[in-house]
Amino acid sequence: MSAKRVAAVVALLLPGLADAGLLADLYAEALRTEPGYQAALSDRDAALQGVPLLRASILPQLSLDGYYSHIIDDTQRTRFPGYEPQELDADIWQLGLRLTQPVFDWAVFARLRQIDATAAVAELTLREARQQLMLTLSRRYFGWLGALDDLRLATEQKQAIAEQRKETAVRVETGYATEADLQQLIAAYDSAVADELTAAARLRSAREAVLEVSGVAPRFPQPLAQDLQTLPPQPAQPEQWVERALANNLGLRLAELDLERAREDYQAQRGEHMPSLALEVEHRWQDTAELQLGREAETSSALLRLHVPLFSGGGTSAKVRASSLGLDAAQSRLQAQRRSVVRATRDAYDGVVTGIQRLRASEQSVASSQAALEAIAGGWESGIRTSAELVDARKNVFQAQRNAAAARYAFLLNVLALQEVVGSLQDQDLLALDQRLLSAE
Repeated sequence: MSAKRVAAVVALLLPGLADAGLLADLYAEALRTEPGYQAALSDRDAALQGVPLLRASILPQLSLDGYYSHIIDDTQRTRFPGYEPQELDADIWQLGLRLTQPVFDWAVFARLRQIDATAAVAELTLREARQQLMLTLSRRYFGWLGALDDLRLATEQKQAIAEQRKETAVRVETGYATEADLQQLIAAYDSAVADELTAAARLRSAREAVLEVSGVAPRFPQPLAQDLQTLPPQPAQPEQWVERALANNLGLRLAELDLERAREDYQAQRGEHMPSLALEVEHRWQDTAELQLGREAETSSALLRLHVPLFSGGGTSAKVRASSLGLDAAQSRLQAQRRSVVRATRDAYDGVVTGIQRLRASEQSVASSQAALEAIAGGWESGIRTSAELVDARKNVFQAQRNAAAARYAFLLNVLALQEVVGSLQDQDLLALDQRLLSAE
């Protein structure tokens, strides 16, 4: 059946398909609308605010304070000879400007060393979310392509059985086939109709899965290239891929930065036990001239304030112990992540290598099953093969074609997985993948 006829059948079974683009276009939409990635963007921006927050702890702090008071006192006091009581009605005010600059604070300086790690974690976390979005969308997109293949093959199988049923009905009338042969084909046709409906339901589900990630529904793609290049990974040694992964894997780099931040946090908590020194400079203006013995004054002062922690109820020691345990946990997580990366890299490498072999074997299976079908079809025409044998042969061909298509998609996903685990998966890889998916109609 032609691609246009298959598209027409699918359109009838799946009304209302949107006209979205291919994989790269869907990815562009996902970057713009996918809620998880948008949350990662906001998390990155929020995390980057920790950089000026840490830097602010070492910068000068400037504050202004003051007060104003209006006093009225008309209390009647005891009269003394020669004394004339007076009512008090006075305005007084005071204004102060204070500058505080940390001179030595081990805890602050230790946290200040977290600035680079904090910024790097924010950016790497976003890159990791971007890579995961690429993998998730690719996996669902290939699932949709596979569902399209299943529906196309189910439709072709149903129509082939329908044609064979018509021919068998004619043969029954002429005595070249039995009623049992015809009933077998009727049952096979009913089963093929059910398979087609099941494939259509899977296609609807796969379409919704793509829509969930990208925000738009995919359109009908061009067929996958039959001459898909399946070059083995270069370099050809898996240990070289492991070395690249240990150097560049985003999850591993995040675990290393997490350990660095845990180490500096431990130093910061220890610093809470140490003395701190700060410089304070203050200038004040005061006006109490309307009071008896009042005056206008302007003063400046500078001092070094030393703070020596002696006892905090055990709170500081508890924080140090908790931070030490957090440091141990970060070291364990790093070790676990390193082992996981090594295993994932070898699995991804093996997936690409075995995927090539599986694809070649599945393509050979298509050719073999097709040859068997032609032989059985010839035998059926001459009356030495039964209708059931011909139906089974066609099923074998369609199943081999499904397996070959699934092997192609699995191979491409394994290539992406290998790029992801070594930290090299980029947007351009999806563009290149789109080109590999295309073939002439």
